[in-house]
Amino acid sequence: MAASSSKDDIRRANYASILISASMTAVTHPVQMTKVMIQVGFEPVKPTPYKTLFGKDMYKLPGLFTYASVVYHTDGVLGLFRGVTPRILSAVLNSTINNTLLQKFHSHEEKDEADQVDFYVLF
Repeated sequence: MAASSSKDDIRRANYASILISASMTAVTHPVQMTKVMIQVGFEPVKPTPYKTLFGKDMYKLPGLFTYASVVYHTDGVLGLFRGVTPRILSAVLNSTINNTLLQKFHSHEEKDEADQVDFYVLF
């Protein structure tokens, strides 16, 4: 009975891990999307002139929140979450594979420890 309880606990932990991974991916998606827009070079807002601390004239590029507000005003809230489905599926797949491999490695470690104990008991 204890073995099935342990397996149920492991299964619940795996489901919780997958759920947390998927929800964190969904929550952080707008930040990741705007980060990629900046990296790609999408510039919806022109740089604004400003003076540095030493008085030098320079241009200031828009930041993360400026990009997010442009997307929000253009496409609405759904625009901020465009492309979230593949990222969630990727996170779920990644978490599932990670949990499965972790269980396999732990079961092999337990088996190796049991074999070592038996070996030392013999001598």
